[in-house]
Amino acid sequence: MKFGNVEFNDRLMNALRDDNLVVFAGAGVSVPKPSKLPSFPVLLQRVQKYFQVNQTDEENVDQFLGRLEMEDHDIRSYIVGQLTDADPNQLHRDLLDIRPRGARPKLVTTNFDQLFQATGTGEDLQKAGKVYAAPALPPGGRFTGIVNLHGVIDQPQDMVLTDSDIGRAYLDERWALEFLQGLFRTQHILFVGYSHQDPIVRYLARAMPASNEPARRFILTHELTVGNQSWNSLGIEPIAYQLRENQNHDEAAQAIAELAEYQRRSSSTWHQMIAQIASQPNPPPDTRSQNIVARALQDPELTPAFTSNAQSLGWIEWCVDRQYAVGAFDDSPIMENGLLLTWLARLLAAHDPNEAIATITQAGQKLHPQLWWETIHRLLADGHTRTSSTISRWVSYLLSAAPAELDSRKSDGLYRLAELCVQRELYQEAANIFDELFRPVIRAQPRRRAGDQIELTTLGETWMLSAAWAAVSQHMETVAAITLEHAVRHIENRHRTLEQWGRGNAERDTDSSGRHLIGDSKSNHREAGIDQMVNIARDCLEWMGQNEPELLESRVDRLIASQSPLARRLAVHSIRMRPDQRADEKVEWLFRKAVPMDSGRNLETDQLLIEAFKDLSDDYRRRVVEALKQDNNEEETP
Repeated sequence: MKFGNVEFNDRLMNALRDDNLVVFAGAGVSVPKPSKLPSFPVLLQRVQKYFQVNQTDEENVDQFLGRLEMEDHDIRSYIVGQLTDADPNQLHRDLLDIRPRGARPKLVTTNFDQLFQATGTGEDLQKAGKVYAAPALPPGGRFTGIVNLHGVIDQPQDMVLTDSDIGRAYLDERWALEFLQGLFRTQHILFVGYSHQDPIVRYLARAMPASNEPARRFILTHELTVGNQSWNSLGIEPIAYQLRENQNHDEAAQAIAELAEYQRRSSSTWHQMIAQIASQPNPPPDTRSQNIVARALQDPELTPAFTSNAQSLGWIEWCVDRQYAVGAFDDSPIMENGLLLTWLARLLAAHDPNEAIATITQAGQKLHPQLWWETIHRLLADGHTRTSSTISRWVSYLLSAAPAELDSRKSDGLYRLAELCVQRELYQEAANIFDELFRPVIRAQPRRRAGDQIELTTLGETWMLSAAWAAVSQHMETVAAITLEHAVRHIENRHRTLEQWGRGNAERDTDSSGRHLIGDSKSNHREAGIDQMVNIARDCLEWMGQNEPELLESRVDRLIASQSPLARRLAVHSIRMRPDQRADEKVEWLFRKAVPMDSGRNLETDQLLIEAFKDLSDDYRRRVVEALKQDNNEEETP
């Protein structure tokens, strides 16, 4: 997220949102007006000039100050004098506001001045007992308020200045080390006001526990290296800004000011700003507006202000580009923001299918199952306002884009979509929806005996198939051919699946053995989706026999040649029910297809022979009797 010209990464912003970010402030914070305190390098130069003693090349800063103190130079009084009589600047106030609204600040400073305490927020923390100074520090893993890690000018004897002080704070008494270790283990850190020349950086690096995790520590800096080391080698990720003319750090101050203002806004202000931006025809290009929308998509309390007002498809592209819709248009895990998911579906369904589908294609080519179902429900909710042409195009797209795996618990959406198509006289589209409702679903039934634990059912429940077909079947002239094609394809695919699971062969399978007569639904005790599918196929075949017998011929030929026992039984039933054929013709068809003698013999064959026998000519009666005798002899032969 960008503030001013500075990009703050998502990990830092997420830590801030979750109240898991501590601001770590250095001497650079107290340099701007009206504070005008010296940075640490400038302070060191003044010490050398005042005491007329120079630091040697072999000495670290803490060693140099320790030598001065051992030589009886009152460095503490001098440094206190350099840091007294100053006023806090805006950066002090802004850094205390880098926190979730309503939460207390969490700020650590190595500065000796007390300018953070002099702000309004600091005074409130002082009254609440939430300001700490070395060596009396709170637990680093759980604190709120202001922590003066290296002491304050009011207690100069406890200020951490010399090598002896550092040894006591980090090695002997270890109060600074223990505080930092607890802090670094539990919190994300943002360092502000430090430079690569600051010796404090070296002290802190010693205290930071090693970690293989992505950086939890960040530094706002214009320098990409720390001397001859990178910030990353210290476990710190730089957040870069550019120096302006005359070595001016205003770009960093501006970024902090905008970040603080971003955090200070009230809920009502957020809602108002989000609604105003989201309602624009296209996503605005400016950073401020984009930050506001980003906040809405990261905060569930603010998301409705965006989703209720964003009506442009351009916002979908914006969300996809910025990773706010991860999973919605690809195979990734679906996003957790349910409000955003509903918004995506509502926005897509509300637009012309051409524009919406173009947006989906650009976003990732496909719809995640959750978004697919949600789009169907939104289309149903708005169906009374959409033209038949729009609904037809949406149905054709949704069926073509159906995910490989669908949740059968949500299949009522497809049933209701079929109902909507019938209401709009879109009978072909309603028939195509049956193709999805017929889809096989394998379920485990663990309480059944071994071998029967796998159940092959349909995506659409029995009542759905029955109720939807009752409406669609009133328009057989439009739907019979396509619906029969769907049903037969699924019946044959189910047979292959049952064979794979050891539940069937070319002679029989559990789908067929569980079905009594094809033509008598009432005699079937089983209530399953496959039986409704068979009923639908049967109705289509019977309608063809009554109205388009020439169309029936090719369908029956395919069915009788099928490997599925149920498909072959449907073929025999179709011949039995043909009103345009005499008894001799029906029996001739049986002989020609060798049905009485092969493994496809079934209840429908027996039923056809019984019904036709009284109307057969003498020649065909004799042929039937001889065929049955031969068939019985073959069965009795061991």
